[in-house]
Amino acid sequence: MDPDLRVAQESARRWQTRQVEREEQRSAIEEGLIASVEPPERIQKRLDRLAAAAVGRKGSAGGPGPRAGRPQAGLVETIGLERVLGKADFLGMDFLETALAVSRFVGRINFRTRPGRTEGFGTGFMVSPRLLLTNNHVLRTKGDALYSEVEFDYQYDRHDRLLPVVVYGLEPETFFLTSRELDFTLVAVRESSLSGIGIGRYGWSPLIGAEGKCLLGDPLNVVQHPKGEAKQIVLRSNQLVDLFGDFAHYVADTEPGSSGSPIYNDEWEVVCLHHSGVPKTEDGNLVAKDGSVWRQGMDPDDLEWVANEGIRMSSIVAHLKKERLTGEQARLREELLNSEPPDPLEAAAMAREAGGVPNATPAGDRSYAWTIPLRVTVDLGAPSKAPGSPATPPPVAFDAQPARPSDLVPGGTISEVPTPVPADEAVSIDPDYGNREGYDPDFLGPEAGSVPLPQLSEAMMADATVNREAEGADEHVLPYHHFSVVMSRARRLAYFTAVNVDGAKRAHEIDREEDRWFLDPRIGEDEQAGEAIYAANPLDRGHLVRRLDPAWGVDFDQAKVANDDTFHFTNCCPQHEKFNRNKTTWAGMEDYVLNNAVAQRLRVSVFTGPVFDEGDPEYRGVRLPRQFWKVVVMARDDGALSATAYLLSQESLLQDLEGFSFGAHKTFQIAVRQVEELTGLDFGDLKDADPLKAPGAVATEGLLGGRQIASPEEAAF
Repeated sequence: MDPDLRVAQESARRWQTRQVEREEQRSAIEEGLIASVEPPERIQKRLDRLAAAAVGRKGSAGGPGPRAGRPQAGLVETIGLERVLGKADFLGMDFLETALAVSRFVGRINFRTRPGRTEGFGTGFMVSPRLLLTNNHVLRTKGDALYSEVEFDYQYDRHDRLLPVVVYGLEPETFFLTSRELDFTLVAVRESSLSGIGIGRYGWSPLIGAEGKCLLGDPLNVVQHPKGEAKQIVLRSNQLVDLFGDFAHYVADTEPGSSGSPIYNDEWEVVCLHHSGVPKTEDGNLVAKDGSVWRQGMDPDDLEWVANEGIRMSSIVAHLKKERLTGEQARLREELLNSEPPDPLEAAAMAREAGGVPNATPAGDRSYAWTIPLRVTVDLGAPSKAPGSPATPPPVAFDAQPARPSDLVPGGTISEVPTPVPADEAVSIDPDYGNREGYDPDFLGPEAGSVPLPQLSEAMMADATVNREAEGADEHVLPYHHFSVVMSRARRLAYFTAVNVDGAKRAHEIDREEDRWFLDPRIGEDEQAGEAIYAANPLDRGHLVRRLDPAWGVDFDQAKVANDDTFHFTNCCPQHEKFNRNKTTWAGMEDYVLNNAVAQRLRVSVFTGPVFDEGDPEYRGVRLPRQFWKVVVMARDDGALSATAYLLSQESLLQDLEGFSFGAHKTFQIAVRQVEELTGLDFGDLKDADPLKAPGAVATEGLLGGRQIASPEEAAF
């Protein structure tokens, strides 16, 4: 969400009021004279917590944190004083491991005023088995929370791929407590996501009202969704510079959308709730980055920010204890204040071991029990991988009518993604090609109308390969499970591919094992580029229909055969190994489309192909395409079609192959008609469904008047 100017201006006034005290404190911090600005009792409380945390780590891996009484003097001296006086800054390797585990508690809040309408994003985090904490200015009322959601695991993995996002609705009718003065909101989260994943999978960060969690000068850690983007973390580059009343000031890297982020100390205890940046002011005016006066209506990104402000956790806990609650709300508050969470590392391990669904159930005071499936494989003889795959779960029930793409717009959300069930099976091609129905032109539904395959020109038709098994259909089309391909005989590559993506039926994900690619027996081997072109060079076997797109169905078997069909060389095009690994452009666009289709249970049709040009360089008997295009088609809320087109070049990357050298590679959103001009294909009425069809729809910039985009969110749908 954009920064709340009322909150930001109040933060600025407090920052200005505390200027003299803060500068004295910062000078003492820099000189290592913490005792001159921190009362002895606060220092002792900090030492107690540090030493108790050390005792916990010695007693168990990760330890539950400080719960013991007064520690031994030796521990205070060797651990606590060195931390306080800044004489040691060493951290165990478990610090980073714990950071990852704790970050699981943090989610992106999708603020919605009605179903399918996103107004903005914030951050929130679990503070009990059922309750989530965020800012009042993110969720002000029960009405704000009614249609809003919290999205967990919206982040990239180590392979720069988005994780499956798990989304929970909020239950303000069960628990909702807010304070405008302390800028916090506590709201209940539904016990299960739409795909049946229990909220107990994640664990929580307890709220600790006791003092001693940090001292002036201490480093702080922030887990956040800046500007609503994928989860990010800022480690120890943030310094606490002031504590007063209900507030804390610290220097940290945060962005709009980070409202509601937890601020942690090095023991991963929540110190405060981030709620606002502190804008720079001069003579009572907000100051822009260029030094001019920032005025209402200007871009908030142009503000000059000098610090950040959070609400102290001790103040929030004290407020909670004073509230008069009854019934279920009182019980949930008691659970928040007194329940002992599982160790973050143990919670993460249980989630992995249980396939990601360790539902927590109460098992008495201050404790929770998890039911974890146990799988034992006994292997007699030579070591080998355990055969088989996980049992197929029951299909996820959704509304029969596909949802509309309300959120597949710049700034839209990736919402509920049914957690895929991984399978560990090698690619296997069904030899019966007669059971493949291929691309369905009526897939988007009767309101949207038919979206036929693009038509070839006469010259292209003469060059297209012929499906030897075609019966009563277009002899040039090669149908597969949920997609089709039309091949060029001269280029030995696809003219185009067409795939149907059903987000409502994609509840199964198939792990990608070592690739095995297959020639299609329905056309000649000399009509498709096979393995020889990819050996011992930086060329990837680039999927045109991405393997995940058709991998849907009512059960695992349907998803698996469609996934495996994408490993035909007819669906393959030589691409430099770096081409499809940029999450901010081409691969990011594919992730964006697929994740939103799954999130919103959309039906989407996607056409993809290379641009064939006479200037394409020849390599091992195959001319390498330098550019690729994609057309994404879906139905809008009003039932009308939307068709958007994109172009990406791999020219600069091909210089690694035998001296070829071209210009830089960039991603453009272009008009559908421009794809026609580049390829010779005819998309029929789809040109009229293109938001870039109108003159002046986009500023002319670069190739074909297209608009360069740096991320999927910049695309105009």
